[in-house]
Amino acid sequence: MQGGIAEARGDLARAEELYRQALLSEPKHVIAHNNLAYVLSHRPDRCVEALALIDAALALSPEQPDLLDTLSQILLCLNRTEEAEQALVKAASSRPEDLNIALNLAEARLLLNRLPEARLLLDEIERRVRFETRLEAAQVSRLEALKAKIEQAERSAAS
Repeated sequence: MQGGIAEARGDLARAEELYRQALLSEPKHVIAHNNLAYVLSHRPDRCVEALALIDAALALSPEQPDLLDTLSQILLCLNRTEEAEQALVKAASSRPEDLNIALNLAEARLLLNRLPEARLLLDEIERRVRFETRLEAAQVSRLEALKAKIEQAERSAAS
């Protein structure tokens, strides 16, 4: 899909345009709904619109982990952190091997100040990544950043 190429290049305006074109020609295209919602979720002023799109995608393909992950990011954008965490729990139960979903879940738990749960999840992710041969640099960076945030939050809570 050309929208994905534009998105990968960082041209979100072009990606949005291409995903909208895809939806005009195929209104029930779940991936186009998801990807357009994800692109829009990067702009706080467009998160309500993104929510409508991801809801439409979930109506077509309920419980799909990628859709639930996108839903969680939109809910975070809307400061609906509890609901985001619930969507991520569902996504993680369907696809436990997905490190990005696990990292998103750890981040949601951090935002909810559920530090022991977030720490436990990050420790589990670290154990898993020791055996992962194709770990992306961005995932490693994100894992380290989340660990640092949890440590900082734990220090703040202890003082």
